[in-house]
Amino acid sequence: AGATCICDTGYIGKFCEIDSNSPPQIQQVSALAYDSSGLQVNNTPSNILIYGTNILEGSENLVCRFGTNTTKAYALGPSQLLCAVPIVRHAGPNPLSVPLQVSNDGIIFSPPTLQFMYYDGKCQVCTANKTCDINPSTCTVKGSCYLPNAFQPATETEPSNPCKQCMPAISNTEFTFVYGSRQCKPVFTQIVYEHTIISNASAGTPLVVVNGEANVLVNADPNYEVTYKITPNFDDVVTSPFQIDAQTGSVSLINNVDITSAEF
Repeated sequence: AGATCICDTGYIGKFCEIDSNSPPQIQQVSALAYDSSGLQVNNTPSNILIYGTNILEGSENLVCRFGTNTTKAYALGPSQLLCAVPIVRHAGPNPLSVPLQVSNDGIIFSPPTLQFMYYDGKCQVCTANKTCDINPSTCTVKGSCYLPNAFQPATETEPSNPCKQCMPAISNTEFTFVYGSRQCKPVFTQIVYEHTIISNASAGTPLVVVNGEANVLVNADPNYEVTYKITPNFDDVVTSPFQIDAQTGSVSLINNVDITSAEF
């Protein structure tokens, strides 16, 4: 009773089972992926559970290392330890993988063969074992990721565009043109279009062609199309003497006009 083990040189632990010259050996990890965006709350663990061998219980120097970040670890038994996961802010469609290592003394670490992955939840949906797919609820455009309704930011070649937004239901690989904003409505090339009738003109005579395709924010849309109609300014009872071609914007007379006649 009360016997104490005297360990051979190089071995430590309650039962002399720990090789002091060797690090812990990782066999299994509860999670190997972390969503840096915080969108996927199930994949933002504050701690991970590591199963392995040669884990020194009671060591105050037991640590885990995620790339260059070292965190405190706690032995839960001879084959388990709990590692605090450092928060690393990583953005973009390409995950950041760092070696996951453990050490009993903070000096000798396990081999850097196991990779822990930080990813951007705006770009990808991943499982704890690092199986990833493109996030179907967001957009990944030219190497950057956007939440729904986010509009195209400014680039080196073009300004920001509120008429191009992330609409995942339509496309999650490019921005989609939208027309709900006032900024995205048709813009005429002129404020006023004028035509002078001298003496008379026949019904159907073209007077002017209006152009409502001057909005540079939407003109790049291959499906963009402006249609035209004339509406009374004040009184719906007053009939306009003009008609307009809905497709071309050509304005013409509905009836013959003779400005020299008494009826005019």
